[in-house]
Amino acid sequence: ADLKRGFLLVTDLGSVECLHIYSNPNLRRKAISQAVTALVELQHVSSKNFQPYTKQRLLDELDIFNEWSCGTVLECAAEPVVSIAEELTTEIDSHPKVLVHRDYHSRNLLFTNERLGIVDFQDALLGSCVYDVASLFYDCYFSHEPCEIQAWIDQYRQLLSRTRLPSIKNRVKFVRAMEITAMQRQLKAVGIFCRLWFQQQKASHLQYIRPVLASIATLACRNGFIELGGWVKEEVEPALSKKVELLQP
Repeated sequence: ADLKRGFLLVTDLGSVECLHIYSNPNLRRKAISQAVTALVELQHVSSKNFQPYTKQRLLDELDIFNEWSCGTVLECAAEPVVSIAEELTTEIDSHPKVLVHRDYHSRNLLFTNERLGIVDFQDALLGSCVYDVASLFYDCYFSHEPCEIQAWIDQYRQLLSRTRLPSIKNRVKFVRAMEITAMQRQLKAVGIFCRLWFQQQKASHLQYIRPVLASIATLACRNGFIELGGWVKEEVEPALSKKVELLQP
């Protein structure tokens, strides 16, 4: 290592993304367990060089969904998102702050010889303490069972309890914070998936749009965003799914 000049020689992390092994329940549990442990370690990292994950950035990310999923693909207004954007981003911005990887999910977590490797961390910011765990448990590329998520929440919170990291102590409040953060992140993701097609004709992410929209609707309704949840389930999901069928090669 030559940290002054920014050089590191590291072992090859391989090419087996966690997404590739999640279909195996035993490997999935091992991978998530290691990912949860690693996340707590990552959150201990601090530096004055980390930029804040601002409320404005959260708002801008929602606009990706508004512009590309609604404006470009569906050619409709995104009023239900616009109407809750201020409330949603204010709440997320109020969470205790830690280092946030920002893309802590199955395609950036590698699993080689049952050891975890983490990549794509160059966009890390200082943001919500539940952002990365929301990304991990409510993965845009794989739908975990609710009972698994609840067990992993307890595992993660138990690890946090042994630290002095900023966190949300009350479990009910923790779950809500995580779920609304997942909802914001998934709205952004659907917008990005649509943008990838229209800007680059990249169809690889279109297949994930429908399950992610279903997750958004569930999380929204469960956390009091009833209008948004109903709109996504009854209008956006059917219309966008139909469009995706036409777009996919």
